[in-house]
Amino acid sequence: MWQAYDADSSPYSVPMQRDNLAGLPPAYIETAEIDPLHGEGVALAEKLNQAGVETILHETKGTVHGFDSTLGSSITIDSIKRRCEFLDAKLQ
Repeated sequence: MWQAYDADSSPYSVPMQRDNLAGLPPAYIETAEIDPLHGEGVALAEKLNQAGVETILHETKGTVHGFDSTLGSSITIDSIKRRCEFLDAKLQ
């Protein structure tokens, strides 16, 4: 996957490769339960927390990568609502 992603464009492109994440802004991380990237999302949330970065991790159960493309789904509606609430709280 990383070959398809331009990970060299910014030091923030792949935060897990950074030694120190302290000082980053609050983060909202949402993972899909059945997703090859699930473990990386959880690990990033843990690393951010350890660095003192306010981090919310929401693991969306029973979902696959890209689940939020099904716009009428109650799971997607709930996920978008949580994302917006986080952004609204942080941007006020």
